Amino acid sequence: MKYQELRIGNFLHNGSDVVCVEAISPTYKQAIDISNVDGLSSSSCFVSLPIADLKPVPLTGEWLLRFGFVQNKSIGVGNDIFSGYEMEGFIIDKDFDPIISTNEGCFGFSNPVKYVHQLQNLVFALTGKELELI
Repeated sequence: MKYQELRIGNFLHNGSDVVCVEAISPTYKQAIDISNVDGLSSSSCFVSLPIADLKPVPLTGEWLLRFGFVQNKSIGVGNDIFSGYEMEGFIIDKDFDPIISTNEGCFGFSNPVKYVHQLQNLVFALTGKELELI
């Protein structure tokens, strides 16, 4: 994983633990500060680790539900019907392809979202809002 893919607030794996990126060193781009994610909240214990020690968290239906997406077997947008998860105009279909629904229609992306940090970054880039765990 490259440091350019990461933003503060991204969730990653550190071994079997899920951690939250708290800071990225601008000088030593291999080192980031993390805090443990315990259930639905972050602890205040910070540790600096090399990015090479961290792995992306695979995106699953469970993660989508934790971010507030609703699972739906039949999401109708215009003449299109999708099966997957939705939240405020974002649809993640059953293959984890992101689809944006607007008044103008649906716009899909050719690359599936494979990891939690990719979804966090996409939602922030398009809305300016952070995905929050619920």
